[in-house]
Amino acid sequence: MITVDGKEIGKRETAVYYLLNKPKGYITSVKDERGRKTVMDLLPKGRRIYPVGRLDRATEGLLLLTDDGNLTNALLHPRFAVAKTYVATISGKLSPDALAALRHGVKMDGDDRPTLPAQVKIRETTADGNTKVELTIHEGRNRQVRRMFAAVGYEVCALKRTRFAFLTLAGVKRGEWRELTGDEVRRLLEFAGQRE
Repeated sequence: MITVDGKEIGKRETAVYYLLNKPKGYITSVKDERGRKTVMDLLPKGRRIYPVGRLDRATEGLLLLTDDGNLTNALLHPRFAVAKTYVATISGKLSPDALAALRHGVKMDGDDRPTLPAQVKIRETTADGNTKVELTIHEGRNRQVRRMFAAVGYEVCALKRTRFAFLTLAGVKRGEWRELTGDEVRRLLEFAGQRE
C-alpha cells in the first residue's frame, strides 16, 4: 500500500465484467450525441465500462462490457481469433454454392481481402421460405456477418450473436445482464494470454 500524507493512493479498483443480452434498437456505444438508446442504458450506473467490440443497432445478442482495457484489446486483437457465433435469418433458401463460399471465405464489398473461412450450418427453413443459419467467425470486421451474406446474394432479416469465445446467453433474457463469474474471467484472461 502506498500512502501520501496518510491517505492511500494508487489502489486499483477491481475490474468489472458484464455479459449483456442486447436487444434490437440499442446502439453499442457509451453515449450518443443524437439521443438514441445505448447499451449503457441497460447496465448499472457508476462505473466507466466499455463494450468489447460492437453489435449494430439491428443486431441482438451477446455483448461483453468491462473496464479492463487490456483484456478488451486482447480479445479484439486478430491474433487471438476469438470465435463468435451468430444465428442469422436470411431471405430465401441458402444455396449449396453460397454455403460453400461462406465456408471457404468471401470477398466483401469494400474490403481488399477475403474473410477467413467460417463454420456454417443450416438450422432450418422457416415457413415463409427464409433460412436460419448458424455462422461462427473468427474476425470482427464492421458488420461482417451481414456483409458476408450480401457477398453471396442474401439479405439478413434478423441477426443474433449467441456465443463469444466460450460464453453463451444461457439464463440471460433479452435486455438483461449478469456479471461474469471469477472462473469465466480467469478463462478469458488465459484465452487472451494474460494472467490475473
